[in-house]
Amino acid sequence: MKFLVASGNLKPIRKALLTAEIYCDGVILARDLINGAPSDVTPAVLVQAARRIASQNKGVSVRIYGRKDLEKMGPAVCWG
Repeated sequence: MKFLVASGNLKPIRKALLTAEIYCDGVILARDLINGAPSDVTPAVLVQAARRIASQNKGVSVRIYGRKDLEKMGPAVCWG
């Protein structure tokens, strides 16, 4: 994609485009995970996606809870 910009200062434009790209990538990933078939988007796939995001982004961490952990947390956790 090419843009024609009539400005001498491209830094804020580049920053805005990078930010837009990051948001778009996040929306597309969320859409793909939500719309995927349950047989394709398993809990293991969600764990992989979360770990990949955390590994690629400084300051982001992931904690994975198992069923027993969630049961210990009590009725506030919803199980289907």
